[in-house]
Amino acid sequence: MKPLEEIRLSEMYGDPFDYGKKILDIRIGDVAKNISFENDPILVREMYFALTQLYYDSLIERGSVTPDQEKVWKDVCLAGKAITGSFYRNQGVNYDAVNTFLVPNLGDIIESIEGTGNLESTFRHCIYRYRSVYHFGRNLPNFIEEIGHPDTLVAVATGAFEPAFLAMDILEIDDVLPIRHSRVSRNDKYPRFLDNGDSSYPEKLLNEKKVLIIDDMVDTGKTMVRIESLVNQFDPKKLDMCTVKKFTQVEDPLERVRELGRNH
Repeated sequence: MKPLEEIRLSEMYGDPFDYGKKILDIRIGDVAKNISFENDPILVREMYFALTQLYYDSLIERGSVTPDQEKVWKDVCLAGKAITGSFYRNQGVNYDAVNTFLVPNLGDIIESIEGTGNLESTFRHCIYRYRSVYHFGRNLPNFIEEIGHPDTLVAVATGAFEPAFLAMDILEIDDVLPIRHSRVSRNDKYPRFLDNGDSSYPEKLLNEKKVLIIDDMVDTGKTMVRIESLVNQFDPKKLDMCTVKKFTQVEDPLERVRELGRNH
């Protein structure tokens, strides 16, 4: 495990503000073109998550993914692990990871996004300024000592990508299972994960595994309850849940969702 050190992010990045709206005014092709040349680490972070959210949504909307698309998605996640880890360690952006895992795949990423006509990112990771995600990372090791090291991370897509990628870095895990249940913006009637044609997926990641579900926000709790129900269908050995922020007072099982995004 690689805990985050106690640092002042503002000394490196200044006061946080919403870069997301700025990116919505940029063509997605220009985001891809400029990401490896942009010097502002916050803007690179926003560009990366815009591409990641849009690419994941495009794969979900396609209904099934090819082995090549699955490989690109795994590379995108490895880039996210490195970018997020370096950002929250006050090291700016890991451009080696950008150039190794992301840049070679940009053509495939843009083709998939434009092929589904899905050109607007939700920028859910911007709802909580980066200090909340930093506190999530700082509090995560103590939570892990309490529950035990997970075998599988499940990210509630797409808002939980950033804390999930940070958890990958801290826990030294190279994979994450995103599950999307976007009832409002995407009209999902049930939780959805990538269909790679493997009948054992995602069972092999969940069955008899210690699973940690990560979300960015728990409000009504309906999304978390449905994803928890889906994961339980695969008989995990242990199932725990955490979130950056929690607003709901709904009774169990949501009282088991640990809020980690506050400065305790």
